[in-house]
Amino acid sequence: MTEIGISKVILRKRKEKNITQDELASYLMVSKAAVSKWETGQSHPDILLLPKIASYFNITIDELIGYEPNLSDSQIRKIIYNLMDEIATDSFENVLKTCKDLVNKYYSCFPLIYSIGLFLLNHIEFLEDRDSIKVHMEYIIRLFERVRKETEDFTLKNMATSLQSVCLLQIGKPDEVLELLPETEWLISNDSLIISSYIHKQEFEIAQEKLQIFLYKELFNLYNLLNQQMNTNQSNWKETANKIESLIDLFNIKELNKGLVITYYLSASKRYLESHDIENGSKYAERVLNELILMKETEFVLKGDDYFNRIDGWIDKNIIIGNKANRSNKMIVQSVLNIFCNDKIFEEISKNRNVKHLIKNLKKKCE
Repeated sequence: MTEIGISKVILRKRKEKNITQDELASYLMVSKAAVSKWETGQSHPDILLLPKIASYFNITIDELIGYEPNLSDSQIRKIIYNLMDEIATDSFENVLKTCKDLVNKYYSCFPLIYSIGLFLLNHIEFLEDRDSIKVHMEYIIRLFERVRKETEDFTLKNMATSLQSVCLLQIGKPDEVLELLPETEWLISNDSLIISSYIHKQEFEIAQEKLQIFLYKELFNLYNLLNQQMNTNQSNWKETANKIESLIDLFNIKELNKGLVITYYLSASKRYLESHDIENGSKYAERVLNELILMKETEFVLKGDDYFNRIDGWIDKNIIIGNKANRSNKMIVQSVLNIFCNDKIFEEISKNRNVKHLIKNLKKKCE
């Protein structure tokens, strides 16, 4: 948080107004020496003088004292990236303490509180004390609830609502999710109406940029819904899996967000194994492991491509932590290894020669 900097503000504003220290002192009915000490930081004005000084310079008291309750996007990203590095070498519990200290320090910086909540949600599986997951998840819920109720940023409010719902589901509270989230069954979305309005105004460049943003978001919404359909539908899940494969190829999703594709491969492997199809279960497991072994340091990023060629600027501007994944590559690899080693559904194929070899190579990469 920016330190109080009233001395610099008074000096700058006085010069902008092109007045002397004597003139300012006369208006405030103080000595020139007092004004001089304010500007050099040797002392500060009496609190009762702050409204009069702010009014004279036509600024708010917050502006006068140089107080900024929010961090910049770049400052927030730096904090989250540092937390990602820290959790790669330290326990979840220790990093959680750091997060709580940050929340207390920047209590009104809602983008940071949201980002910390998202960070904790994405790493809670690494909690050593499994019995305390619900307690920590309830803390994360409180973070999102505070953002949802108190921020004036509509987009941030919606994102916090969505993630609060994710947390509630994870601790078995679906009724609260249904109360929290409004259901809509409109066939025509507001996005389409916004595009039509820009076209009507003949602002075609803006319309094209908005189209790309809305298509990009809806593509991932569709992708996630299809994954849910595959994981919950017992009768035609293979048909859904084929549609996901087509979507991956059609929109080059592996280039846009490789993490989503790896998640699909993992889900597909599990579904085939649950159906006792060892061959296809092994095939998709090998795809997961190969992608992780061959990945480069910067591959887990959210980005555009030749088709979505106007999207990178929007990602950088509108996603708080930028285009980086919510976890470091090392933590992503560790998470997948935990699934292969601890989920009983993968026990049989873990003995498969190819899968066993790939897991061994991935562990070496993770060291």
